[in-house]
Amino acid sequence: MNQAGSITMPMRALDRPKVIQRVADGNLKPGQAASRFGLTVRQVWRLVRRYEAQGANALVSRRCNRPSSHQLGEEFAQVALTIVREC
Repeated sequence: MNQAGSITMPMRALDRPKVIQRVADGNLKPGQAASRFGLTVRQVWRLVRRYEAQGANALVSRRCNRPSSHQLGEEFAQVALTIVREC
């Protein structure tokens, strides 16, 4: 959360709270929501439980604003830049 009451999420995730709310209300089948998001029905139910417990903020990826776990070290990056600049 950036400010009180604001949530930052990618554009493709903006309709996710609406769809998950419809599943929670029983107005949409979990299989339809799963195909819309490219998830499994089990993952949709997990999102529904998190949404009911924590609200829309729970639907934002937990990986947002975190560095990749596959990043190379700063020292390696400096060596690579040195080699590129020499060529």
